[in-house]
Amino acid sequence: MAEALFCFDDSAAARQAAEQVARSLPPRSVTLHARHLGADERLRRKVDEAVSGGLLSNLYDLVDGLMDWGNTPPDAGDYEQTISSGGAVVRVRADSEQAEGLVDDVMAGFGVGRRSSWR
Repeated sequence: MAEALFCFDDSAAARQAAEQVARSLPPRSVTLHARHLGADERLRRKVDEAVSGGLLSNLYDLVDGLMDWGNTPPDAGDYEQTISSGGAVVRVRADSEQAEGLVDDVMAGFGVGRRSSWR
């Protein structure tokens, strides 16, 4: 089984792409990584930005993202930055080259900005 990460600056497009791909793959093959900020989280981020320039939030997000992804790609910092900036990353596991091709086509159709290779 191969896995790839797809990076979107537009989190709504990432969500739509993930939903479309998920309809064609086995359960739990698609994971959407995005920031969901509630009112309390936005306040914490503003305070952190004022006090540390956002350093603490960025470190937390990086560690949280690395733990969530399991096998971390070498360019994980780039993906974490996308999420911190309001974008999203879609992780997809595919069990065939045909499924990989389908996923690649769907992601391209929704404007994927950057992606990893299938590993």
